[in-house]
Amino acid sequence: MRGKWLLAGFMALLALVGCSDSVQDDLLHYVNDEMPALAEEETEIINLYDSVIGPNHQDDSITHQTLITEVIPQYVGYIDRVQKVKVETSELRELHENYIDALHLQHSAFLGVVSAIEHQDYGEMDAANAKLQEAGKMMRDYQEDVNVLAEEHGVELTK
Repeated sequence: MRGKWLLAGFMALLALVGCSDSVQDDLLHYVNDEMPALAEEETEIINLYDSVIGPNHQDDSITHQTLITEVIPQYVGYIDRVQKVKVETSELRELHENYIDALHLQHSAFLGVVSAIEHQDYGEMDAANAKLQEAGKMMRDYQEDVNVLAEEHGVELTK
């Protein structure tokens, strides 16, 4: 008789494990616990970058100095923190790695802007801007992929 209850208990445990969605759990942890503070940090760094680029550009020396002393060092630290985020499932890990690839491309673009300013080379600036555009596309793709994964696993994301 004891063997029957043990077997029945084991089967009930398997049923509960089977109902659990590890991707859902991983995604909930990712979007609720891991990424919000990082997203705020990235916004602050990008706002700093935007403060010396485009319509906010005052002169090349201010842009160069801000990139070298603030934007790039902060962004390197940000990338390091993003790389340390623990992701348990392969589905989410793939998306997270895509995001990290986008961050590295954006970092490369920032370095390209610095080089373009140092060399006063419009071709380098065009190449840096193309990298920024591609990184932006990669980040939008990542966000869309996270939304799709959430929908597939019954996770409602709020903006």
